[in-house]
Amino acid sequence: MQSWTNVETSLLPPAGRAVPGRVEELRAEWLTECLRHAQAIAEGARIASFESTRIGEGHGFAGQIARLQLRYEPADAGPRTLIAKFVTEHAPTREMISAVDGYVREVRFYRELAPDVGVPTPRCYLAHYDRAAGRFLLLLEDLAPASPVDIAVGLSVPQAELVLEHLAAMHARWWNRVEELPWLALTPELIATIRERFHAALPGFLQHRAASHPTLARVARRIAVIMADDQFVREVRRPPLTLAHNDIHLNNIFLPGEQGGRLALIDWQSVTASRHGITDVARLLSVGLTPELRRRHGRALLRHYHRRLCALGVRGYGRLLMKYRFRQELVAIVIIVVLAFDTLDFGGAGGQRTAELMGARIESAVADAHVIPLLELFAVWFGLRRWLRRWGVRLRLIGPG
Repeated sequence: MQSWTNVETSLLPPAGRAVPGRVEELRAEWLTECLRHAQAIAEGARIASFESTRIGEGHGFAGQIARLQLRYEPADAGPRTLIAKFVTEHAPTREMISAVDGYVREVRFYRELAPDVGVPTPRCYLAHYDRAAGRFLLLLEDLAPASPVDIAVGLSVPQAELVLEHLAAMHARWWNRVEELPWLALTPELIATIRERFHAALPGFLQHRAASHPTLARVARRIAVIMADDQFVREVRRPPLTLAHNDIHLNNIFLPGEQGGRLALIDWQSVTASRHGITDVARLLSVGLTPELRRRHGRALLRHYHRRLCALGVRGYGRLLMKYRFRQELVAIVIIVVLAFDTLDFGGAGGQRTAELMGARIESAVADAHVIPLLELFAVWFGLRRWLRRWGVRLRLIGPG
């Protein structure tokens, strides 16, 4: 797997200072120097003191996150609050994110890509990753008063349309351009890592979740067979490719509220190249909407996304192909579900609620899409390709006459 051992953004930490690895290690002087370097406060201003509050614990987040309330001398010299994101303390999540280079992806995203990605993101004041020390830190704009939508409520149709328009803008911007971002390639090594972890997580998922999620269990068993075929690797890397957030759910979408704020997408640890980008759309519609709203408006929302994509210049991607790819991506979501239940920290009461609601919505979306016949088609197609390759080799060996 491609990896990077010394990744720091241009927003370097103060010279000679170790980057804090936990919120308890943050100091006002260190934060002051970071914000000065990011030109977020004037040279003469300083952070006199700050308070921190942990947020998101037990909700399945892939990092340790805290909100920092800052007090300045002179007063109001810079942003009043910041979000600090560290390596998660939950060992299974930390190990999984490290295995797929998630921490370094997010640092490089804010270093190299965020200003040009095509969707709004938080301002980044510092982004640092030290693989050897296992330290990762983002200092980000606090998007409040914007906030995520309560998963129990789900997105409204206008909210879903707004998010889809922004996703279409990102997908169109990077359509057939992701070769410019080789560090986000779907390498065979990355796919092999995901495949191995899926197979390792599957027995536990079937043991604990098959009764409550029977459709996901059936699909997961079939996926395990298909993923073992080398054709699977070739299939997921076929062009056209574009850029995908690859972890779209309501906790990662901030929307303006009655008090203001702006739309932004957070948590870019899974950003990658993707076939058609439809993975983001499939996750938004299957998890972000209640099943009732998805059944009533899902097709119209897909058309809305497709119209926007075409208006932004994408060609050769018909609506029928998009619908077919949408069903394929519902299959791929099952892979993520199995890995998420195996590795993420849903230990708190809120986390359990989130996990159960997400699982139930994906179960419903996969069942409604009737993906089992699609999986059987994959199996036949992969088998035919193997047969043709085998006979092609034999014919070449026999040669003419």
